[in-house]
Amino acid sequence: VHKHLTEGGCLIVDYLNVHQVVKDLVAEEVVVREGVLFTIRRRLEKDHVVKEIEVQDGDVRRKYFERVQLLNAVQLELMLSAAGFNLLRTFGDYLLNPFEQNSDRLILIARKNA
Repeated sequence: VHKHLTEGGCLIVDYLNVHQVVKDLVAEEVVVREGVLFTIRRRLEKDHVVKEIEVQDGDVRRKYFERVQLLNAVQLELMLSAAGFNLLRTFGDYLLNPFEQNSDRLILIARKNA
């Protein structure tokens, strides 16, 4: 991203809040939408959330896997700095409230260094 931004360009990172995800993790849920059955299973594996989604649409069954690394605000700030960005602001939701451990999101705004 740094390579493709002009000097002084901004990057917005909209990420999950690790604290909330771990605290509120729903291990399994079943959802039916328009006759399609979704079985969703989630688990923690070290520093990742692994999600398995099974979709049953009539006779067709498909499985999908998602693996997301759990990175906290400090880790993301260090990664941005190492990539040549200065962190400008951090927010905890789309209303731009301050980031706290119980925030819905982790939103970081960073500017590309010269």
